[in-house]
Amino acid sequence: MGYSQGAQVVGDSLCGSSGLYGSGGYSFPSGFNYPSSPYSFSGFKRSSMPSELAKESPAVKRAVEERQLPSDETKNIVAIIQMGDPTFVPGKSYDVGTSVTRGLFPRSNTACFDQFASRIQSYCDAGDEFCASGASLAVHLSYVTKYGSQATQFVVSKARA
Repeated sequence: MGYSQGAQVVGDSLCGSSGLYGSGGYSFPSGFNYPSSPYSFSGFKRSSMPSELAKESPAVKRAVEERQLPSDETKNIVAIIQMGDPTFVPGKSYDVGTSVTRGLFPRSNTACFDQFASRIQSYCDAGDEFCASGASLAVHLSYVTKYGSQATQFVVSKARA
């Protein structure tokens, strides 16, 4: 289960990052202080930080952006819950909620998620400032209260299947 940025991390872990260094809208703020360690939180070497990666060939960018977990590592995942995912794309079979607009950082390629469609529920309501590019933090913070029981039932039903 992932909530907000955690939902994005869940998606990125399963299917790689879509557009992290390009048209997806991701960017690091100017003056971003990289860690003193030679590795950042994402595991890239300092020499491979986004500004340098953006200059690399398209093949290198794809290898970083589209890295997804192999099916032998995902076969035992029974359920995936995402709530308030900033990479939300409306109109997918696994979407739950009222949003018909994209998140702040919509995925440009959702094909990988299609293989998990029967195991995913991605919750996003209209107005959410992160998953629906709206203006309401209250909507963004309401998912567990509003959909918690439904999400729990989904996970339990998948685990029992």
